[in-house]
Amino acid sequence: MLDFNYHIHSTFSDGQSPMWQMTQQAHRSGFKHIAITDHGPVPFQNDWSIDQSARKAYIKMINEQKELYPDMNIFRGLELDYIPGVTADFQKLKEIWELEVVVGSVHLVKHPESGKLWFIDGPQQNYDSGLDKIFNQDIEKGVKTYFYQINEMLRTQKPDIIGHIDKIRMNNMKRYFSPSESWYQELLEETLTNVKSCNCILEINPRGFYKGKTEDLFPSDAALEIIRDKHIPVTINTDAHKTDELSKGHEKAVKKLKETGISSVKRLTENGWEDYTL
Repeated sequence: MLDFNYHIHSTFSDGQSPMWQMTQQAHRSGFKHIAITDHGPVPFQNDWSIDQSARKAYIKMINEQKELYPDMNIFRGLELDYIPGVTADFQKLKEIWELEVVVGSVHLVKHPESGKLWFIDGPQQNYDSGLDKIFNQDIEKGVKTYFYQINEMLRTQKPDIIGHIDKIRMNNMKRYFSPSESWYQELLEETLTNVKSCNCILEINPRGFYKGKTEDLFPSDAALEIIRDKHIPVTINTDAHKTDELSKGHEKAVKKLKETGISSVKRLTENGWEDYTL
């Protein structure tokens, strides 16, 4: 089992287990390096992100966990959403929330003209309804806007870790587009080229697989080959929302990386990022 995981949610956002249970289980399971990364604050009402008012309590709780488990590196983090013109600058949030790790992700795609937000996560009906009402069933425009938003995040925010980079595939469920289409492949390769340029760490995330929503990982098998060829640094995160997901999908992720010819990943320790041989 791997001894690290830098994408972990708790009941401070949309996780199902309290933070103390997540850290307790991580410690019992032999983890040495973890980051608590609840969904960061966004300037509109929702039921999945942490509220600004919880900042002091969140920081205090993580610091308490650090003291409770001195033999484990517990990093203060958030998964920050990037929505152009809507969300705050990552560096500003990093300072205010005293963060040591930022996972940068896109869950809401902003229509370039109307400014309306397409929520690509959650139940499949949200994806379908948003595609219909916001993008008028134009899936190619919707997907292109998603990747443009990812690329803008890479250029302007430079998160430490890039979360589930091709999550736009998840609720598609092979219905509206095929990832093998040339326009999609071009977008993916362009985005991965930009990942290489921004010096960020790309996460290998098995959540779609272990939740039964995808047949492979985020990113896909085809993307892993590009990642290998471009020598893009990666780490493995399970995007855990409850205690039994802390190492869920580890075996699948390690096996897939080895099969692709990727033999090492990045591990964050008290001394910074280091190479970890699989």
